Amino acid sequence: MIQDLILLNRFLTPKWILVIFSSLIIILPIMSAIFYRKDLSNSLRFISFYVFGSLFFEILIWAIILFPFSSHQNHWVLNIFNVFELICLSYYFLITIKNVRLKQLIRVIALLSLFLVVSITLVNFKDINRYDNLTHSVVYITLIFFALLNFYEILYSEETLILYNYTYFWIASGILIYFSGVFFINLFGDIILFSNQLKDYWIIYYVLLIIFRIFLAIGLWFSKTPQQLSPSSK
Repeated sequence: MIQDLILLNRFLTPKWILVIFSSLIIILPIMSAIFYRKDLSNSLRFISFYVFGSLFFEILIWAIILFPFSSHQNHWVLNIFNVFELICLSYYFLITIKNVRLKQLIRVIALLSLFLVVSITLVNFKDINRYDNLTHSVVYITLIFFALLNFYEILYSEETLILYNYTYFWIASGILIYFSGVFFINLFGDIILFSNQLKDYWIIYYVLLIIFRIFLAIGLWFSKTPQQLSPSSK
């Protein structure tokens, strides 16, 4: 009973309430994906797969925190999720973007990034429980670049009429905002590790995660709008 109270008090702090909310908010894109599952394009079905995969990793992380394991280290989950995220979102951009040259560029960069991330992860496999800033930074830079390419195609397309009605605009916006923010946090993570500002930086991370997941939900929700940018992926 005492241990339960201690655990409850731990999760009633503002920081942990924000963490819990950032996990629960994933319900929104999942609901959008389920509700519009019959109307989703191939690329949006893959985003749905990414969201459900994120939920699986989220449950695994919370299981490690809550259950009485000998160790509560969950960085190995984040390192594996990093590879999963790179594969899913790279493939999403590959099948969403229509420009042939951009597709070729994405294919080459995605394969190089994946090779680099997997190689570094395997080399550091003994330290798999250490949060790997380098591999995460590679993934963040790659996905930021892909999101910018997606924006280039969206903004310069003659099919663009009402920007906020395009599901791909919302998803690209969420990816760009989230990964740009976490890249900054990751870049200065070692510098601020023993700083009093560390708590504030991680609060920013969870706020960005909430925004990202809300944008994914909005993007999937707009999937039924008549005019979308990627009809070829239907």
